[in-house]
Amino acid sequence: MKFDIHIQELTDIKQKINGCRPCFSWIFFGSQGIGKSLSAKNLALEILDSKTDQHPDLKIIAPLDSKDGISIDQIREIKSFLSLKSAISPYKIVIIDSIDDVSYQGSNALLKILEEPTDNTFIFLISHNISKVMPTIRSRSQEVLFQNPTYAECKAIMYEKYGSNKNFDDSIIISGNIPGLACTYLDNNVIEDYYKMLGLIGNAYMSASDMKGFDSNIKYMQNLILRFLSLINKQQLGVNIIATSKEKEMLTKLAKSTDLHKIMTLWQKTLENYKNQDIYNLDIKTNLYLTLSELS
Repeated sequence: MKFDIHIQELTDIKQKINGCRPCFSWIFFGSQGIGKSLSAKNLALEILDSKTDQHPDLKIIAPLDSKDGISIDQIREIKSFLSLKSAISPYKIVIIDSIDDVSYQGSNALLKILEEPTDNTFIFLISHNISKVMPTIRSRSQEVLFQNPTYAECKAIMYEKYGSNKNFDDSIIISGNIPGLACTYLDNNVIEDYYKMLGLIGNAYMSASDMKGFDSNIKYMQNLILRFLSLINKQQLGVNIIATSKEKEMLTKLAKSTDLHKIMTLWQKTLENYKNQDIYNLDIKTNLYLTLSELS
């Protein structure tokens, strides 16, 4: 599947690949869900002159289990793969999706591979958080920042996937023009739950039991409530905001009853609560209830 996004990034990469000294290892970094992996695969297929990623000269490494990440054994497979002559194409290509998921031992094994580059070989490393990538791997790679698509580009992708039968404008805006995240929101009715949760603000009879209705999408609600707090901050500071009509409606409702100091304090407190939640395995719903209660 191909979309007309990241054209500039891919054009720059292809120019460097076609140069006199093409780089062996590349890091494609940027927000998760914006199409870095898809761009890497499409670029690989173009280089290999193939229409399918089931190509003997292409190896894609991804986590076998979402909890365990990419193991050292998977990285060792790359060395074996590169030690063989190419089967069809003059090139061999490896895609690691993502380098953020590679274990510490795996990163060290990958570093040894990068220290001994082979001709006509490219390794594309996908990263959603480049600060987590080992500095020695970064120093041996060409880094390319992939920008978030524009609203129009994201909408074109959503239209291609869903057609005209769904209203995906709010999902795009709230995702920050991140197609993968917008699709997740749409497929799981996340935005509907988010609006219902915002509707609890100001309810004098709200209780912790009200959080039970959001069980299926509770993992998304934290970031969305933090987004809403950020919108309040920006609005009260006079910064232009990009928000949906529903969000603007709630912002208008809160504008007269909420002061900036309270929101700033709540913002910091909420971030601290979420941090402690990960450390001490605290209940997500309780933290959300406390945040909404203080907004009311």
